[in-house]
Amino acid sequence: MLKHIKLIVPIIMTVLLASCGGGSGGGTAAPTPSTRMMTTNVLHTYATGDTIVYAVSITSTDNTGFTVNAAGVYTDIFSINSIADPYSGMMRSKVTRSGALNVGTAMSQSINNTLYFSQDAAGIHAYGDAVSGWLVTPYLARIGTLNIGVIWNSSVTYPNGDTLTATDTIVGKAVVTTLLGSFETYKVVENFTIYNAATATSLATTDVGNATYYVVPSIGASIKSLVTYTSTDSTGATTTVTRTTSINTTNIVF
Repeated sequence: MLKHIKLIVPIIMTVLLASCGGGSGGGTAAPTPSTRMMTTNVLHTYATGDTIVYAVSITSTDNTGFTVNAAGVYTDIFSINSIADPYSGMMRSKVTRSGALNVGTAMSQSINNTLYFSQDAAGIHAYGDAVSGWLVTPYLARIGTLNIGVIWNSSVTYPNGDTLTATDTIVGKAVVTTLLGSFETYKVVENFTIYNAATATSLATTDVGNATYYVVPSIGASIKSLVTYTSTDSTGATTTVTRTTSINTTNIVF
């Protein structure tokens, strides 16, 4: 939902490489599901208890050719007007994100964060997160009414020194298939630059790349996405990261 892309990706950077075998099974292929066509271009208004479960896979290759592959599942649970903004005192909404990434069969890394937002007719306004801190002024993470050709820009600095600049464009419609079924979606392309400030355990990095999101308005979020970027740390070392995310289930009626 919220496009602060770095929230999941740094998890993989501390995971050591492990390999796992794959195989294929026989049997009859499942029939292609009927496509659910969009009936609205207005974004779903989230309610407390709305839940979306995603599968995520990540490949990370550094400039020496060292590659890490990881995959896992995480869950977003929405809670509306449930937390006070420390700057204004106004009540904001939040998404509690939890799950795990697995490398092979021997290693696991947890995914835990809380993302802050508000929602109105204009769309979803991102107020930061538990990792980077609260924003005094939010950015528009997703517009409330989707139309082909719409463009919006984001530029923000977080309290911990992280920055985000991005340009999003709704380039058209596309049909995508997930475990939840096949959907007609709005295709959103984003070009972004993210600066991740140094911490006690990690170097500062600058991530430059692009993302494609496939949004179903009646769910209120992308049901599939592909993010690719190059991360350059403060020593000049580079890492190329590709992340694919796809919806598994949701309790939102669509």
